[in-house]
Amino acid sequence: MDEQSQQHYSGGAGSALHVLAREFLSADDAARYAHERVGHRRDSGYLGYILQRSDLRFVITEPAEHQVSIVSHHQVIPDNHVLHSRFYSHPALSTLDAGKVAQLKWSVEDAATSLLIFSVHELHNILSASYPAYLSGAEDSLISFTPDSPHELKLLQMLGTDEKPEAFAKALASGAVKPEQLVLELAAVGNLQVLISNGRRRPRGKITGERLPGPWGATVPGGGSF
Repeated sequence: MDEQSQQHYSGGAGSALHVLAREFLSADDAARYAHERVGHRRDSGYLGYILQRSDLRFVITEPAEHQVSIVSHHQVIPDNHVLHSRFYSHPALSTLDAGKVAQLKWSVEDAATSLLIFSVHELHNILSASYPAYLSGAEDSLISFTPDSPHELKLLQMLGTDEKPEAFAKALASGAVKPEQLVLELAAVGNLQVLISNGRRRPRGKITGERLPGPWGATVPGGGSF
């Protein structure tokens, strides 16, 4: 990631925001660019912010390693910008703990799906703030989610919090409920879209129900993703 940052903004002790020089007409285009920048870097998860400037153009911050505790975006947003959405990426399937996958009694498809949808922790942030979000779940998978108020509150209540998870979150954590059910629950409380797909799991467009057998028209080559 060698592109020069447009500006470097300080936002409190130890925090800084790097806004990349490229600008975009839409947030979707900014997310696609961030997805391309992450590319093969699947050793860890990454987080970036998509901002809208006062001239209505969109910019993206440099995706940084996704920490469990995230500095509030309100501390680091520069003047003449507003937060539009968050961009997340997930690590590769090969990084999952095989023992945990076995304990959860996940199939390979279950394990892959868990990386191609937002995590419960990420959804706590997304749903409580009610901002759109993007997820690069694999090198050939990019989805977007826009919450639908007040319906997202239903899922937020089902998940609970990190400190006090509710029954649905506990069932996901124990393997009693599979990751695909989280996809369906999320699709029911907002606009869940596939932006980039290799055509093997779901086609481009809005997710409205259970996955149907493909193949679909691919938008990127190879791999196994939405």
